[in-house]
Amino acid sequence: MRKIIALLILCSLALSVQASDWPKWRGPHNTGISHETEWNPKALAGIPNIVWKSEIGKGHSGIVIKGDRLFSMGNKLRFRGTDTTYVDEVICIDRRTGRTLWLYTYPCGNRNWPGPRATPTVEGETLYTVSWDGQFYAFDINTGSVRWFHQLVEEGLSEQPNWGFSGSAAIEGDLVIMAAGKRGIAFNKHSGAVVWNNGKGAPTLPTPLIYEADGKKVVALAEQRNYHVLDIKTGETLASYPFYTTDIDPILIDNELFMASGQGSRMLKLNGIEYESVMDNRRSRFSAWQNFVIVNGHAYGFFRQGRRAGIQCIETESGEVKWRENLGVWGSVMAAGDHLIILTGSGHLKIIDASPDAYNLQSEASVMKMGDNIGLDMAYQCFCWTQPVFLDSQIFARNNWGEIICVDMK
Repeated sequence: MRKIIALLILCSLALSVQASDWPKWRGPHNTGISHETEWNPKALAGIPNIVWKSEIGKGHSGIVIKGDRLFSMGNKLRFRGTDTTYVDEVICIDRRTGRTLWLYTYPCGNRNWPGPRATPTVEGETLYTVSWDGQFYAFDINTGSVRWFHQLVEEGLSEQPNWGFSGSAAIEGDLVIMAAGKRGIAFNKHSGAVVWNNGKGAPTLPTPLIYEADGKKVVALAEQRNYHVLDIKTGETLASYPFYTTDIDPILIDNELFMASGQGSRMLKLNGIEYESVMDNRRSRFSAWQNFVIVNGHAYGFFRQGRRAGIQCIETESGEVKWRENLGVWGSVMAAGDHLIILTGSGHLKIIDASPDAYNLQSEASVMKMGDNIGLDMAYQCFCWTQPVFLDSQIFARNNWGEIICVDMK
C-alpha cells in the first residue's frame, strides 16, 4: 500500500510539472507571469549559478518549454565549400542539460534585423513556428519531423510585413490562428488546411489574443491602429478597438484590456465585445515594441525618453507613472510571484520587487556573453531584448546573437 501511495504521489507530481509548462509566447496565460513562489530573489548576489549555456543562432525568437524539452529558433550562416547560405534553425534542447535533442534547418535569408522574430508555440505533440519571411511549420515535438508546411507569402496568403512575421501561433480547439494577411488566417491544426482567411494584407507585430465574450470564443488581431475582434470559427469581424499603434501585445485581465504603445496607454472595460474606455493617457508610454507585465493593477515595462531608457511602473486605472528607473538600455521584463525578472539589453539579470512604491533591487548579476558592437549598425549589434522564461525555479534567457542560458534561482 505504501508503494502504491508513493507511486500516486509521483504521478501527481509529474502532472503538476506538466501543468507548469511554458508552452507559448508570454506563458500559459498570455501575461508573462509565472506563479511560482519557491525561489530565492536574492540568488543572483555573488556568483550566479548558471546551469548550462548553448548556442542557437541569431534572432529574437523566444523560448517555450514542455516537460523537459525547450524549443526556440535562430539563424546561422552555413558554409559548404565555397558556398554560403543563411538558414533558420528550429531547435529542441534538453532543458536539464542544454544538450540538443533535434535540429531542423531550412534556407532563410536576412532583411532588417537578422533571424526569426516570432516565438514558437507548442500544443499537444506539435510545435508551430514561423520565420520572418512567412515559412510556417508544424513539427512533431519528439522527432522534429514536419507534419505540414505553408509559405504564407509565396502561396499568396499574406503580404510580407515590413519588420517580418513576429506574432506567434494561437491555438483554440482544432484551429491554429496566425497574425497573417489582412486580419488573420486560421488553419486546421492537424492538416494545415486553411479554414478562414480575411484577405491579403500585411500583419503587425502582436500575437492573436483569444478570450471569451458573450459566451463564445473570439480572437483579437491587430491591424495598424485597430484591434479587431473576430468570431473564432468564421473569422467574421464583430467589433474594433481603436488605438494609437498596435506594435505591443495587449493584456486581458478579467474583463479589462490594457493596451500600451510608444504613444500612450489605454484601458478598456469589456462587456462582451462592446467596450468602454476607462483610461487613455498619452504620457504613460512604453518603448515602441517592448512588452510589459501587469501585477496587482500596475504595469511594468521599458520606456525610452530622450537619452534615458529603463524600467517604469504605471498604474493601469489612471495611467499615472508611479516611478521610473534609468537603466541606460532597453531590455525585457517578466514577473514571478511578487517580483519582476528584468533582463537588460546588455545582459544583466535584475530581480526587483513588483511594487508601485519604488524601484527596489533584490539581486543582480551579469549572466550573458555580449558581443563587440563597435562599428556595427544597430540591427547587427548584440542585445538582450527577448523576454526570459521562468520555470521550476530556473530562468531561461537568450541574446539576439544566439547564446541561451539556464540560471538556477533556488
